[in-house]
Amino acid sequence: DALVKLWDYQTKQCLFTFDGHEENISAVAFHPELPILISAAEDGKVNVWNSITYEKETDINYGLGRSWAIHAAKNSNYVALAYDEATVVIKIG
Repeated sequence: DALVKLWDYQTKQCLFTFDGHEENISAVAFHPELPILISAAEDGKVNVWNSITYEKETDINYGLGRSWAIHAAKNSNYVALAYDEATVVIKIG
């Protein structure tokens, strides 16, 4: 579905539901250094969420088809985004 849910592993409770995509979620990643959560979906959008406040910081859509994968590099502000048509590397922060 088009929702990202944050779960507490120990209590098995849903802590928050992120609503910002129109099609199926294909990838989710926490940045290893920055307080952000990144979600990608088949609608081509990549959403960047604040992992402390759960507010959406921004959304990205390059028009490159479906977004499939995310990689956030440790010790870096660079994030790689994979789409149907291309791979994009962005700098966050």
